[in-house]
Amino acid sequence: MVARRVGELRFINVASPAYLARFGTPQSPADLAGHQGVLFASPTTGRVEDWEWEEAGVPRRAAVPGRVTVNSAEAQIACCLAGLGLIQIPAYDVRAYLASGKLAEVMPDHVAAPLPVTLRLLRLVVPPTTPPKLTAPLPCAIVRLWLPALVPFTVLLKVTALLVVVRVVLAPKVTAPV
Repeated sequence: MVARRVGELRFINVASPAYLARFGTPQSPADLAGHQGVLFASPTTGRVEDWEWEEAGVPRRAAVPGRVTVNSAEAQIACCLAGLGLIQIPAYDVRAYLASGKLAEVMPDHVAAPLPVTLRLLRLVVPPTTPPKLTAPLPCAIVRLWLPALVPFTVLLKVTALLVVVRVVLAPKVTAPV
């Protein structure tokens, strides 16, 4: 497998102007105890994520109080737009809302460390010098199929399944003696 880093996923802290007008703007993570967050629970584990930030290069985290817990970025953004609390989210998810003024960035000096974005590719296996043969015994015939080395594995599975089905349908019925 080959892995290549292609970028990073930057996080941002945001709130709606209505929320900030009602509860004030947090200036540091210490202020989070007096605010509400729209909490994010992992869709796979159900674990509620803590608020994360870096201070002098050291990762920090804290639980934020909240009345609403969601398990998708879309729901988290919708709740934030409705003024239900602060969120910490990848910047690309809220770029348009920031540009339109529907959301405002808070605590820009206290954000989570960016996550690396890595592209992973499988190395291609060099095909053998002779083409592979797939055989399935059929009545009065042997099916030989040459599969080029670059045929996707899913196609190979479909062809194999088809040959098994053809063999089962065309094979003579065997009955056991009574």
